Amino acid sequence: MKKDLRIVAAWIIVLSIGLSQMSYLGSSLASLGLSWSVASRLRGSTPISAEMLEPEMLGAKEIVTETPLRPCEVALNNVAQGQMPDRLVISLAELDLTVNPVSLVDGTWAVHDNVANYAQETDLPNGVSGNTGLFGHDRTYAFAPIKRLSTDNEIQLFTRDYIFFYHVIEVHSGVDSKEVDVFHFTQEPQLTLVTCDGIFSKQRFVVKARLVKIEKRECVPSLDIPAKSLLADYLDGT
Repeated sequence: MKKDLRIVAAWIIVLSIGLSQMSYLGSSLASLGLSWSVASRLRGSTPISAEMLEPEMLGAKEIVTETPLRPCEVALNNVAQGQMPDRLVISLAELDLTVNPVSLVDGTWAVHDNVANYAQETDLPNGVSGNTGLFGHDRTYAFAPIKRLSTDNEIQLFTRDYIFFYHVIEVHSGVDSKEVDVFHFTQEPQLTLVTCDGIFSKQRFVVKARLVKIEKRECVPSLDIPAKSLLADYLDGT
């Protein structure tokens, strides 16, 4: 009798172990089946999209996108064709001048009063390359205020369709008047301002600025008014 009970107990233990092993095996097969299903889809002829995979399978990497331009802003390389400048504004120097184009005659540019003179042999403002050269008399109502400028100050140059924004990168006083290379071509778009300096105006004061952005002129109607020199304001008594 005792022998029979031991046999029954042994069978119960065997059956319990078997059921446990079968449960584990079933779970493993189910997991294997899922992995095989995903692997089969990856290897299959039908492409699998990112949306079909879990984030952990994709590595959950953050996608970085470029900051879009503001509606009024124009990509620099989209303004390859230069335009004639017609207005110069430097708020910090309280300067707002009409730009007057001047051609080189007998190796010299004529300097007109109370305006910013554009050296036509230099590059027209554009977003790709070149050096735009402007110059004026060292007078309060012309280019004397540019001597207040320092690095990172902003300069705005207007053309028919655009406003070019420059930041000052270099300021030089006492430059030899024979150093005409200040207006030479540059690989990056640049603006150069020149006025007289030193005793008897024998030297030059030079400001160099790099282009930082371009905006559509039509987007800034409050600034888009006829340029007026500070001399005109003075004569008006304003």
